[in-house]
This record gives sequence, C-alpha cells and structure tokens, in this order.
Amino acid sequence: MAVCIAVVGKDNIPLCISCVDPTLELVLQSTVHSSLDVIDEKVSTLAKTSGDIRDLYIGVLLPADDHRTYGYVTNTKVKFLIVVDAPDGVIRENSIRDMFRRLHAAYIKAIYNPFYVPGTSITSRYKPVGILDGDYADHTKSPDLKPEGGYRGRSDTAQRLEKLNLQWLEEQKIKTIVWKDPDPNAEPASEELLDEMFAKKQVVCKPQVNKSPFSDLMEAMPVTPYNPFAMYSRYDASAAGPPTSYHKPLRVFMTMAENVEVDILVAEHAKVSDAVGLACWAYTKQGRCPKLNVHDVNGYDLHIAEEDGEVDWELMPLDKTAKMSKYGFRYLALAERPAQKEEKEKGMEVHYSLDYARPVPYPITKLTTVEDLLKHIADSESVERVEPTEYIVFGPDSATPLAGDLLLHTMPVREILVVPIDETMDETAGVTANTYPKITVERARAVENFRVNYVHPSRLKSDCGLTLTWDMLMVHPGPRVGRFHYPKPPKNMTLHMDSIVDCLLLSQRKDRAVVRLT
Repeated sequence: MAVCIAVVGKDNIPLCISCVDPTLELVLQSTVHSSLDVIDEKVSTLAKTSGDIRDLYIGVLLPADDHRTYGYVTNTKVKFLIVVDAPDGVIRENSIRDMFRRLHAAYIKAIYNPFYVPGTSITSRYKPVGILDGDYADHTKSPDLKPEGGYRGRSDTAQRLEKLNLQWLEEQKIKTIVWKDPDPNAEPASEELLDEMFAKKQVVCKPQVNKSPFSDLMEAMPVTPYNPFAMYSRYDASAAGPPTSYHKPLRVFMTMAENVEVDILVAEHAKVSDAVGLACWAYTKQGRCPKLNVHDVNGYDLHIAEEDGEVDWELMPLDKTAKMSKYGFRYLALAERPAQKEEKEKGMEVHYSLDYARPVPYPITKLTTVEDLLKHIADSESVERVEPTEYIVFGPDSATPLAGDLLLHTMPVREILVVPIDETMDETAGVTANTYPKITVERARAVENFRVNYVHPSRLKSDCGLTLTWDMLMVHPGPRVGRFHYPKPPKNMTLHMDSIVDCLLLSQRKDRAVVRLT
C-alpha cells in the first residue's frame, strides 16, 4: 500500500507531498528528499548511455526493511515519488506503474486548471483516494487485461492496418451497402423508378495488348540514325568510367574535312584498326560533314601528325594489326587509302553480261571506253577454245549498239549486255558494218573445284573432290591418310551434264552446303 506520494518540480522544488499517516510525515519527507539525489544520478547515467530516456519509470530508489521508494520522471523533468509499505516484501511492478500513470494524469489535470500558477504548490481539499488507496495486492490480473477496466488504446499496428484497409477500399471504389428487407405493406416500385435507379451502363472493354517491358522501353527511346561503325563503339574507354593510365587518349585529324578533329579514348586491348573504326564511329555519331563514303576500316590509314594537324606523309602509316599501346603518339591523322581514292574517282564499276549470263563487275576509270571493256572480255574469257563467236555491246535499253569511243562513266546506268551477232539482226542498225566495235570470243569452259564428302549407303562419309565445268562433272577420291581405309573411297568417275536430271539444295550453312544430284 502506498503511504506517501510526492511531486517535485524541475529544480527540485516540492510541489505536493501527501502522507496517509501524519505521524510519519517527517520520516517520509526525509526519505523523499534522500531519493532526489538517486533520481538525478540515474537520469544522468541513462542520458550518457542511450542519449534519450524513453522509459519514464525509473524503478526502486531506496529499498528499506519496511518501505520502498519508487521514482518516475516526465519529459519536462518533473519527478513523481511513491513510498510503498511492504512488510511482507511482495510488490507487483504493474501496480506501481499503474499508480504512476494515474498520478501523472492527475498532475496533468491539475496544471490544466486556468487558476493554477505553474511552479507553485499544488493544494487540494480532497484526499487522492484513487492514488493512495490503490491496493496492489488485490490486482490479480494485469491492469491492461482487466475485464472491468477502462478503455485500452489500440496498438499502432492495428490503427495502421485499419488505415490501409480504408485506403484500399477508396482506391477500389468499393462502397458497403447494408441490405434491408423492404416493408411488406409498402407498394412495389414501378418499372420507371427501377429503370432510373438501376440504369444500364455500357461497359467499354479496352483491348488487352500484351507488351513486354522491353517493348515499352524501345517505344520510349528515340530512333538513332544508322552508324556503320557501331561495332567499334565497344573500344570507347570513356563509357567505362574515369580514364586511367591504361587508356590511350588520341586526337585524330580527319583529312577528308577541313579543320575537323575527333577526340577519342581508346581501350588498352584495342588494335590500330579498332582505333580507326572508333574514330569513324565518333565522327559519324557527331553528325560531321562531309559524310564518310567508305564504310570499311580497311579503306583508311592512320598517319602521324603534329599538334596543329599537319600530316607527315613521308612516314609509313601505322600497322593495323598492331596494338595501339605499342605507339606513343598523341596526335594522328585519318586519311583514305590511295586505292580507295582512285576507286572513287573511277566511278566504282560497271556490270557486263556475256551472252545473257550472270553480270560480272568490271572496275573502270574516267578514261575507260567500250573498246577497253571488249579487250578485257577477250583476255579474261579466252581460257579454253570452243567455237569462236563475234559479240557486240549493247546498253541497258538493248536497242542500239554502243560506239567504241564511248566513255563508260558517262552512262546513266552502268549495265552492259554483250551478245553474239545474229544474221537476222536488222542491217539498218549498222550492226554488220564496221561502225561499231565487235569482238571474237572463244568461249571459256569455267572450271570450279570443290571439296565434298561422299555419303555411302551405310551413312559413312569419305573425303573426295568434285570438279564442275559447263558440260562435265568429275568425282575423284581424296588423299588417303593412315593404313586402313573403311569405307572404300569412291572411284574416279566422269559424267556429262546431259546425264544430270536434277540438283537439289537440301541445307546450307555459312561455309557448307548439302546437295543431292540425280
């Protein structure tokens, strides 16, 4: 049973001291004053260790044989002390905490009084029955679990779950309607009222489109222009983080454009050809002009240059197969190879078709004429002598023969047809006269060799060679390796093309094809 309570202010000023037995008032006041030093010591210890005091209840301050003093400190440094008479030594901590909570509530109610001056003594004509007469020995259950106890606040978890549930209901636009049975004596609702209350709504179903996150990302990203040197962007060391001593910074001067330079950071393992592709990639990515006409790194060379961009043409270009770490030059120049320049000046090439065969490319210059093309055809096609024939050159329209002194690069369409002279041709076209150049071609027998596998009926394979001409097919066994040969390789055989009925391509890969000859 509590025999004394005390409320002490922030500066250890007693605000209220109440005792049950007035004869023991001096003894109990002395006990309360002695406990103040213990409270200050415990509060300072907790502040040093944890930084803040979360538990307002301090516990036992001065235990004695027949009395025990308990302390309680608020956040405003107001101290509550309760002296408990414990002759048998049995005290329940929950009862002490409950008394401190009620004492704290009574103190709050007192300072809420508008006539109370803070810092002065608290006087009351009523005895604090609810505090001093709290018999902790009769509390057989926890105060929080008493069935007849007061209101117990819910935990934060329960309140948070309730808020989340209400928020979910609002998001789902769900409304709870309590059903009530209609009054049996009431008149039934008319059809117009029912149609007004339960109007039919037209539900619009959006078409469901299954799209992956990658498709959405591709639609959100803008379309980048095509860069033929994109494969060399992996050698850009600037995308891998801050530059290190292993990376090589270069300044490349583009000789095909005036006062244009590109700064790149080449990776350690990159070769010279990779540095050329990286410079072309950066030049194309920045949208510089003029655009690069050659989309192959083999069409460019890297030369040594000065800081002002002057190229040292007397020195050989860098070896494309070597690594860039081999060279210590900081300034380089990118130039087109002479062969590429000459090819661009030649106007690339023309395609001629001999006797309606597959078109063959032929490189030309600005001075190449039709007669030069005919000489080239005569030299390249005279491999094996078979029936000499006279041929004449037609343009893409196949109407009028071409003159011998015609420059091929002036033709709008560089496609030429070389056909044999027929006796039925119109003489008014001047074909039979000497005004147009003619050529006598001794038709070549094209020879192609292949390395093939001969498949036996037992599904085993043998290496052999296949030779194809325009009129013959020859199969000859390959070289024998080892001592034993199983299965036996095929014998030499020669077949005429007239005996071949069909040639079917079964499958094809990068450097291999399966063909069935019938």
